[in-house]
Amino acid sequence: MIYCCRLKTLTILIGFVFTSIFAHSQGVNAYARVISASGASLTISNVDQTYDSFDGGDRVIVMQMQDDVLGNTSNSDAFGGLGAINNAGVYEVATISSLTTYSGAPNTITLQQPLTATFNTCTNCRVQILTYPNLGTPDYTTTGIMQPLPWDGEKGGVLAFEVTGTLFLGHNIAANSAGFRGGSRSSNWGGPSCDISVYRTSSTNYATKGESIFLNTDVNYTAGRARMLNGGGGGSSHNGGGGGGGNYTAGGQGGPGWSSGGCLPGSGGLGGLALSGYISPNRIYLGGGGGGGQQNNSVGTIGGNGGGIIMIRAARLETIGNAKILANGTSCTNSGNDGAGGGGAGGSILLEIPEFVTYPSRTLQISASGGNGGSVNNTGLHAGGGGGGQGTIIFTGALPTGDVSYSTSSGTGGCNVLNCSSRADNGEGIDNMGILSGMPSFLDLEWLEFNVSAGTGNAVKLDWKVKAETEASQFTVERSFDLQQWQHELNISAVPSNQDIESYTIQVPKMGYGRGTYYRIQRTDVSGEISTSPLRSYASSLTGGLINNPYPNPASEYIDIAVIGENVNINLLGADGKLIESFIASGNVRLECSDYGAGIYFLECTSGATRELYRLVFK
Repeated sequence: MIYCCRLKTLTILIGFVFTSIFAHSQGVNAYARVISASGASLTISNVDQTYDSFDGGDRVIVMQMQDDVLGNTSNSDAFGGLGAINNAGVYEVATISSLTTYSGAPNTITLQQPLTATFNTCTNCRVQILTYPNLGTPDYTTTGIMQPLPWDGEKGGVLAFEVTGTLFLGHNIAANSAGFRGGSRSSNWGGPSCDISVYRTSSTNYATKGESIFLNTDVNYTAGRARMLNGGGGGSSHNGGGGGGGNYTAGGQGGPGWSSGGCLPGSGGLGGLALSGYISPNRIYLGGGGGGGQQNNSVGTIGGNGGGIIMIRAARLETIGNAKILANGTSCTNSGNDGAGGGGAGGSILLEIPEFVTYPSRTLQISASGGNGGSVNNTGLHAGGGGGGQGTIIFTGALPTGDVSYSTSSGTGGCNVLNCSSRADNGEGIDNMGILSGMPSFLDLEWLEFNVSAGTGNAVKLDWKVKAETEASQFTVERSFDLQQWQHELNISAVPSNQDIESYTIQVPKMGYGRGTYYRIQRTDVSGEISTSPLRSYASSLTGGLINNPYPNPASEYIDIAVIGENVNINLLGADGKLIESFIASGNVRLECSDYGAGIYFLECTSGATRELYRLVFK
């Protein structure tokens, strides 16, 4: 695979004058807050060029970290609900044309093209820009642990880079605890025996909410039991536990509090919201922070930070040692006879890597799991923290095979009492709901969109959008069944346009029902330089052991399931993991989309010890 990009030399901090974390770790990005964005012009501040610098010709990512999305503001359990998602989580890749500096740091950046997305820099919003470097010539070998600067309320939390050739991975890539920050524990306050009615308040007698996709600027919303979007709620008196943060799935509710004070059903913070209905390759989030625990004996604990974001584009990844790619939420420390903090939610990992090469002695582990809530170390019933929700792992191709493991687990709720006879709630959802594959990629500068869907009759429709380039010569469509051997389908001549964006639509013959087919498009310019689109799959990616992948998916009318085995147990689950319908099937089964409504669903298939999970989209 060939990419059009510019190589850049990065500064890696090593030496005895730095702390041990810098001596053994490597960052690759520069960061800045975007104060205003208008067309191709950005005004920036809070610049951090520790690991890289902003320069003319650099590729960058502009990302909406927080937006004005708060819905309900009443003092009730509905507080902190989502209004409109607006542009929260949206990002765009661009290229710097020029910049100006003040006191040695850049303060304005001009891009080569105006941004196509709208980025909101309102009072309750945060937008950041970070460099998106190309490493290697063309291959790149890691030299230490790679990690981002943690999110500080202005910038950070994201590690992003691309490798034109092979990424030789011998070290961990880690954004653990780099996401939205956990809430603080309360001041020491005994208060009423059990106060479950304060959902939002400015009082320090109540623990604070975890950080979220909404930038809170109202002190009256800071503390209290209610969640703040995907941030977990704070524990209320008496000794309520913090709620877990949310991302792909929701966080768990914090424990009830001091039983002798009558805290049942409880004063624990509510878990952060699930964002699964909005997550896609071009919209991803930091894990939500967990809520803090309420204390009156100085032993409550704070909420855990959410996991950060990792974005990697490479032609190939090969392990040269046991390695991990991690964006896990923080597990909280334990309390004594006070409330414990809620776990941070897992972050987001986006991998546009068509080929993974691993070995039994050089494995790869990928994880974006929620952190565990803190536990109570006391014989009296108090309150553990809720578990953090799952993050998401997005593969633009098929799920990697071989010596690769991947997981998005929900955090475990902390023990409410020393013997753990009761616990706070776990993060919601069945494990690995946040793993998505065969998804589009938005990490390429030129390819704005590429979709594959059912065409007319026995055909497959391919449509794509690219930024207009007058030197474009042709597009070549290729297909593959195994991501190894690619077959030429046809050539399409480029059509020059006066518009900023060019759109193309074609139809090609379908390659047979139930057989997974991958498509890609190569764009060739007049000089012979080639750039390759993200991968797309059609009619499912692979055949499972119990059923053929449901087809078509996404679907607007129905989804057919070809059951391979006999008497397979099939559960249809909602996006929150709750059971909608259960049945035993053999042969072919058809699900009518209209019976369930539009949205994201999961199909859980089991037979004996075998379990398969499929993500469905009903339109």
